[in-house]
Amino acid sequence: MRVVVASGVPLDSDSHVVTYASCLARALVAEGHEVTLVIPRAEGDEVAIASLKEADVAVEPIGRDLVASGAIAEDPDSVAQLARKSRAEINELRRRCGVFFEALWKRTDPDFVIAINFLLIGSAAVVEATRAKVASILVCHGTDIEHGVSKSEDLLELARYASDGVKCIATPSNVVRARVVNVVGVPAARVRVQAPGVDTAAFWCPLFSERKSNVIVIGEPSVESGAHIAIAAMSRVIDAIPDVKLTFIGDGPDVIALKRLVSAIDNDDDVGIKAAIASLATTPEREALLAPAMHEFFNAGRSAREILIRNIAKRVVFTGPVKESEVSGHMRASRLLVHPTLTPDWLPIHLYQALASGCSIASTRNGGARDLLDWLSTCCPDDANHWSIDSADPVASLAYCITTGVTSWNIAIAGQIAALLAARHQWLSVAQRLLRNAPMRPRSSERRPPPRRARTSVSNLRAAERRKPSGAADR
Repeated sequence: MRVVVASGVPLDSDSHVVTYASCLARALVAEGHEVTLVIPRAEGDEVAIASLKEADVAVEPIGRDLVASGAIAEDPDSVAQLARKSRAEINELRRRCGVFFEALWKRTDPDFVIAINFLLIGSAAVVEATRAKVASILVCHGTDIEHGVSKSEDLLELARYASDGVKCIATPSNVVRARVVNVVGVPAARVRVQAPGVDTAAFWCPLFSERKSNVIVIGEPSVESGAHIAIAAMSRVIDAIPDVKLTFIGDGPDVIALKRLVSAIDNDDDVGIKAAIASLATTPEREALLAPAMHEFFNAGRSAREILIRNIAKRVVFTGPVKESEVSGHMRASRLLVHPTLTPDWLPIHLYQALASGCSIASTRNGGARDLLDWLSTCCPDDANHWSIDSADPVASLAYCITTGVTSWNIAIAGQIAALLAARHQWLSVAQRLLRNAPMRPRSSERRPPPRRARTSVSNLRAAERRKPSGAADR
């Protein structure tokens, strides 16, 4: 079957939507389908495209003009850009998107279309272009829905139009599903939860593993992701676990200020700490997110502060940008992955990857992590490899999670969970469920030849003579 996977996020982005799109495309190829990945092109994505082509995934670029107009990319900035446009401008964008996808469908002739995080104009264009084709939409983020509805009724109308024209809408968690049902107004029966998968070829748990007391945080280190919470929690565990190490894997605009904060703490520089925090608290919302860690930075007991000063610079590491292929190595070398995000992370794929690599997890219950933690509670009720971070006191809760997770890590339990996760959350099974009940036809290399014309016989000619109208001239 010919399948098109379309995403509005470029391959060079660190968004998990890119991981979802590329892994899904590879899984569909492994299932025996012809797959085309439609995605915005960006500078520096040549390596990722070459890797996809090696896996027999065709790549079609989305026009830069459509991406720049905000009609394709699904992020708050693009939604705000669309909300400022008039109805005539939005209709023109719809027309341009329709022309692009119509031409694309003529080239690819898909049987099934999967649009990932196209909720507004992009989804409408997909639905219009596919017409009789069966289309499915994966809505991965809840923030896009919220921003799109709050800024313009036109966008809500487009979202409803797109949802009415697809076979099904899939979401990675119950939290996002609730938003699609309650905000967009899609009937609950047509929205199903489709948990993300794990690439078990890249993320696996070694049977014999000598792991150090490494704790990792994956993603953009920022106030929203709770990077300061992880730094503050280190002050409570350094004395109990002398060899513990906290590593931030990723890059972002807050990294410089966070490094200054660590350096100021190490030098016992209150002025430097205040300056670093001031550079992070750029808005009232961020200032409120920083509040839980202030006690640890300024008002901690002197003995605890002295321990923190003596060790913090050596124990907190920022790696900067890391290739996706290197993330699995970090997970296999660590005992615990912490996810102290203070805002919803709708698609926390790295939590699934960590478990498949034999790494325990500790996470707040924001966004898509809630479903994973609930599932783990049913199959591992003793909390042997997963912990929830209490939002009421995240610093103390995370310190407990780090202490327990690092000291009680067990390779046998980690291996059991990795095997269970690999069996239930492979990308291949995700692809199979998405294509369930899809129309089937032979692949292009297996097209059936046209049926042969039946041979004309004497009896057929006589029957034709009898059916000829009376008085018709013989030819």
